[in-house]
Amino acid sequence: MIRQLADHPFAFYKYIVIFIRFGRWKFRDAVLSYYFCATTPISMEQQNQVDLLTEIQEEINYVDPVSPGIRFANYLIDQIALAVIVNAIKYGLALITLGQNFNDHILFQENMTAVLNGFLISLVCTFTYYTVFEGASNGRTLGKILTGTIAVTQNGTPFTSRHALMRTLCRFIPFEPFSAFGYMPWHDSMTKTCVVKKTW
Repeated sequence: MIRQLADHPFAFYKYIVIFIRFGRWKFRDAVLSYYFCATTPISMEQQNQVDLLTEIQEEINYVDPVSPGIRFANYLIDQIALAVIVNAIKYGLALITLGQNFNDHILFQENMTAVLNGFLISLVCTFTYYTVFEGASNGRTLGKILTGTIAVTQNGTPFTSRHALMRTLCRFIPFEPFSAFGYMPWHDSMTKTCVVKKTW
C-alpha cells in the first residue's frame, strides 16, 4: 500500500496534509480508502452504470422550461378566468348596492372614476388570483392545470407561498408579459422558478 502511494506523489502529498490537519485517524481512513479504490478493479459494465447514474442526476438537476406556445395558452386561460372574476365582482357590487338599477352604478359609468375603479378591482383580483392559486396549489393556476404544467423552483427546493408572491409581484413590471416570448419570462428568471410539464 505504501508503495502504491509512493508511485503517486500528488496523492502521497495530499494524505500527508490530511495527517497534519486532521490527525492520524482521518489519515488512516483516507489511506484505506485510497488502497481499496486503487486495488479493486472496476469492470466496464460497472463504469457504464456509474456514468449512467451521473447523467441521470444531471438531467434531474436540469429544468427544461415549456415552450412559449404553452405559456401563451396558460396566460390566455388565466386572463379569461380573471375577466370572469372581475366582472362577477363588479356586477355583484352593483346588484348589492342598487339592485335592479345596477346599470346606474359608478362602476358602469363612462367616466374616469369608473375606469380607475375598474382598474383597481382588476389589479386586486390579479394579485389575489396568482398569489393564492399558485400558493395553495404549489405552483399551479387554472391555466397550468388545464395544460398540465406546473411552476417549480430551479434548484429543486419545494415551491412555497413566498415563490408565488414574488412571481406575482414580478408580473406587474411594465412590459413583463412580452418577456414570455423569450427563453424564460422575468417572473421566472427573477424568482429562480420555472414552468415545466407536470409528469408526476
